[in-house]
Amino acid sequence: MVEIFIAGTPVGCPRPRLSNRNGIARVYTPTRRLAGKKVRETTGKKYVTNGLKEYYAAIAGAYADRCDKIEGAVGVSLLFVFPRHAYMNTRKGLATHYHHTDVPDIDNLAKSVFDSLKGVAWDDDKQVVSVAAFKRFAAPDETPGTKIVVYRMEL
Repeated sequence: MVEIFIAGTPVGCPRPRLSNRNGIARVYTPTRRLAGKKVRETTGKKYVTNGLKEYYAAIAGAYADRCDKIEGAVGVSLLFVFPRHAYMNTRKGLATHYHHTDVPDIDNLAKSVFDSLKGVAWDDDKQVVSVAAFKRFAAPDETPGTKIVVYRMEL
């Protein structure tokens, strides 16, 4: 069993996009997004990266440092902890536990972890036979991030 924690906001795998240029269709996965108004005003950048490549590299590197590739059936447990919103730090907000019901979807978050561990923890996603995934906001004294537990399934 290998347990790793990647600090930072979890990143979901974006949906593939389709574009048509000069009558030729192409499918691609976006690696950047349109920057918000504040970012455009302060930095002058129109687009910002979504951090997916860095997230993949952090997960793959953390796993490769601790364990070798698993042969056979694999089980995965995932916990995605998102940063708290400002209103959650009020007296009323501290008394309440918050589930993260906003985007990114939990299946896109899991897919980004599976894609980053392909070739590092296992040969292909088809080896994963058990998944438990949860997403929530961080507690007041908790660091946001992704907790991943990978284990070999025994009969």
